[in-house]
Amino acid sequence: MNETSPIQKIIQTVGSFSLPRVALLAGVLTAIYYFTLYDDGSVIIQGTEAAKQQLVSENAKKIETQKVLKKEQQMKADVELLAKKFEEIKARIPLDFLESDLRTIVDHYSSQNNLKTTRTDRRPAPVRANQNNPGIENLIEQVPLGYEFEGSYNNIAKFVLEISGLEKLIKIGDFDLAVKSESGNKKTKDLVFKANIIGFKQSLEAMRTNAKKESP
Repeated sequence: MNETSPIQKIIQTVGSFSLPRVALLAGVLTAIYYFTLYDDGSVIIQGTEAAKQQLVSENAKKIETQKVLKKEQQMKADVELLAKKFEEIKARIPLDFLESDLRTIVDHYSSQNNLKTTRTDRRPAPVRANQNNPGIENLIEQVPLGYEFEGSYNNIAKFVLEISGLEKLIKIGDFDLAVKSESGNKKTKDLVFKANIIGFKQSLEAMRTNAKKESP
């Protein structure tokens, strides 16, 4: 039994079409023919180029997003490190540290290092930057005193080293070192050491204000 070929099937199918349907099919085939005949591939090339440009743009956006994410991660790490360091510093800063406490400490170490205190006076504490919006710098208060000592260079250097190394955070601020006098033929030089000595304490008022703002 002979099988009908595909071409014969197509001819039979087209032959069963009505005249309008045959005309429509011919028009479609003609359009496809001329499009295939005269198309030089520019449409396909344009589409390919557009796809490439879109891919490049998407890759650029991806790279930029990765840079932003990396920068955010670095900023987060910096903030966490800063917070850790602040906690370490805060552990060395007492909640309550009076001027009399600072005097007691300074007098003890100056006497221990054979320094003669010739003058002491109060210094005004600096005003915090923003009382209503306390940041890290506003959570700490200064307790400053002005001192003047007389003694040898070695004793002064040892005094400064011991004061700066205390667990309670105390630092030497502005200072001046000058020669006092020469004693006899020994030419022993006594020095005058003028310094602002600053103690630190936590600002409970600023911490309470900050806690109220952070609470829901």
